[in-house]
Amino acid sequence: MSYADIRSRKKSASELMNDGKRQLHTADVVDRVLTVIDVDAIMTRNGRCGVISFKEFPDSFYFAGKVLTEMCDEFMADKDAYADLKAGNVQIIISKAKSSSNGNDYITFEYVTDEE
Repeated sequence: MSYADIRSRKKSASELMNDGKRQLHTADVVDRVLTVIDVDAIMTRNGRCGVISFKEFPDSFYFAGKVLTEMCDEFMADKDAYADLKAGNVQIIISKAKSSSNGNDYITFEYVTDEE
């Protein structure tokens, strides 16, 4: 049983974490151009956490850390920006900033634009 399945049974899961979806890890998404197609947020025992769906991984979801949770919140607060995101018009590149002594990865991200 996946973590998404457990949270779904507790009714605390995001719809982006439907049964059978696989949780992505930082190694899966780092240093790639990714198209964000949906965002949500859930409450965990550690606080608020963003949940992201990428076009490139249709059967998966990614738990966002602080920086990406802030991005999720910004899109959810702006319905025009959220509509652009849902239309597949938002691309990002996630980069690993550093790793902590306890093994957590700290990441940053940049928006990909057509502007040169």
